[in-house]
Amino acid sequence: MRNGARWLAEAVGSVLADSGAWDEILVIDDGSTDFPERFLPSDPRVRRIVQPPLGIVAALERGRAEAKGRYLARMDADDHSLPGRLDAQLRLLEVDAGLGAVGGGALLRDALGSGMQRYVDWLNQIVDPMQELLVESPLSHPAVTMRAQAVAAVGGYRSGAFPEDYDLWLRLVAGGWRLGAVPEPVVRLRDRPDRLTRTDPRYSVQAVQH
Repeated sequence: MRNGARWLAEAVGSVLADSGAWDEILVIDDGSTDFPERFLPSDPRVRRIVQPPLGIVAALERGRAEAKGRYLARMDADDHSLPGRLDAQLRLLEVDAGLGAVGGGALLRDALGSGMQRYVDWLNQIVDPMQELLVESPLSHPAVTMRAQAVAAVGGYRSGAFPEDYDLWLRLVAGGWRLGAVPEPVVRLRDRPDRLTRTDPRYSVQAVQH
């Protein structure tokens, strides 16, 4: 997270409402200058971790290194986790030890143009992410819960001229893990002009197809 303070209370609050007493919520502050600590809910489960502005992969890896649980649920600072998300995704991971990551559907608010809406519509009709793996990223990164052991086994997130999430899904599958999804929306995504998927060349069509 960097400079997402205006949405932080809602985002963290939505996760807290869906979490148990022993869960931990790690807020990785990647060099924010908008005083996010003022907007964090006061709850012992919430821990803010501050680092210089090193970028999304460094923030993701910092969170992975700090997390203590068997599962890693990912979300952006400007999104909203829907009720029942964690229970639904954890049920799949507990029942099927071969699953490395589980996604789900998404709702989109503040849509800017049709591109992101088309992706969300496509995402919401996926039954088996494994069948769509070579089409596009079949898991929305802010909607994913992952098995920490699986992510560690393939080396975690990597930096490069490619989408760090799609790269991870491909390596999980290459490493013998499978991808799954719950059949309902698990997150409400906020579309905005400065989101990385719109501004960073790592998420361009050329980078995805590379």
